[in-house]
Amino acid sequence: MTGVRWAFDISTWKVTQKDWGRAMMCVGIAERARIRQFKYLSDAKASLAGLLMVRRLMKRIGEEAAEVRRSPRGRPYLANRKFASQWDFNISHHGRFAVLAAERGKTLSKCYKNRQRSA
Repeated sequence: MTGVRWAFDISTWKVTQKDWGRAMMCVGIAERARIRQFKYLSDAKASLAGLLMVRRLMKRIGEEAAEVRRSPRGRPYLANRKFASQWDFNISHHGRFAVLAAERGKTLSKCYKNRQRSA
């Protein structure tokens, strides 16, 4: 796998309290605290959905134990040097979609900016 582009329509996620609790347990303590600070459920769902897509990617490439952290500017990254040196990723949410873009062996921000300009 060299790259992924996944989108999730959060408006279709009719989450129960039980499912929400399970999903929250899949992310780290700091991310759970950050998600709980959102004023609107749609924002919390988008953030959690993005992090769950990161977990899915990590599982597919065999890096399940890595922890998601945030740069000083708020960009997510994995605190696992092996993963970080091989993969670049970003999570975005807009409207009803949460999106994960990840690339192996490429700097994603340059690819993403170029695609935005051509769109």
